[in-house]
Amino acid sequence: MIMKKLYSRILSMLLHANTKRSATALSSVNRKISKGIQKWIEDKGFCRSDQTVSDFAEEIGVTEESLAYYSSAVLGERFSTFRKRLRLTEAHRLIEENPKEKIHVIAFRVGISDKANFRRQFYEQYGMAPSEWQKECMTRKK
Repeated sequence: MIMKKLYSRILSMLLHANTKRSATALSSVNRKISKGIQKWIEDKGFCRSDQTVSDFAEEIGVTEESLAYYSSAVLGERFSTFRKRLRLTEAHRLIEENPKEKIHVIAFRVGISDKANFRRQFYEQYGMAPSEWQKECMTRKK
């Protein structure tokens, strides 16, 4: 539920940015980036641990600099930060749906292979460790 709301909000933000900027002649590069990001989110491409920011830019046919500029101007954050937030939101959702799943397995599924790094990032975003969220979810499911 939380993930659907986040995806919906992000897609809405991207579409709003496009609509708002189309009146001022949104460049084809920005449209290409927006469409690429939308598809990437829908396909959960952000969970691919083997894809770098430059790989993603190349995949959608833009320069890394164009993607960085778009990310700052439209998304309001670095692309890597945006990707990290998506990964952690997906992990939060997966833990809620599967509270008995091992934390390191969920971390790996969302593209974060280092358990300590995952724990730190999750804590920074949600104010609790993934294991605390997991316990809370298990309690709710009883």
